[in-house]
This record gives sequence, C-alpha cells and structure tokens, in this order.
Amino acid sequence: GARPGVILRVVVGEGVMIALASWLAALLLSLPMTRAVDLAAAGMFGAPLPFTLSLFAAGLWLGLVVAIATAACAAPALRASRLPVREALAYE
Repeated sequence: GARPGVILRVVVGEGVMIALASWLAALLLSLPMTRAVDLAAAGMFGAPLPFTLSLFAAGLWLGLVVAIATAACAAPALRASRLPVREALAYE
C-alpha cells in the first residue's frame, strides 16, 4: 500500500546497501591478498613489488559499484512500484 516513490527508494536503497557491503568486503579482502602476491613475487623475481593503496581507485570503484547497483535495481523497482496491492499480495 506504499506510494510508488517509497517503493522505488526502498528497493534501490537496499540494492545500494548490498553493493556498499560487497565493496567494503572486497576492499578488506584485497589488501591481504595483494600483500601475499607481493611476497610471492618478491621470491620469484628477487625484488619486492611496491605495495601501494590508491584511494582514487578505491573511490572510483565505489562510484562504479553504486552506479551499477542503482541501474540494476531501477527496473525491478519501477515494476514493483506499478503493481496494484492485490497483484503484489497474490504474486507467488
């Protein structure tokens, strides 16, 4: 029984929150994995690779993830917001 705009915001908001959680998990997992590859490469090549963290790249990736999540959730959210209450409750 919610207004279409509210349904749209809820569905897109949920998708963006899931995208933010996945971005954070990927960032946290990538740091130790990058360090492990750095140490393995140092053993193979005899010289360590420089370990740097690009905040610009992390921010750019965050923006890309949010944009993709918003675009991916917009069509289902619009479709859900246009359903009458009776059809939404009867949907299996």
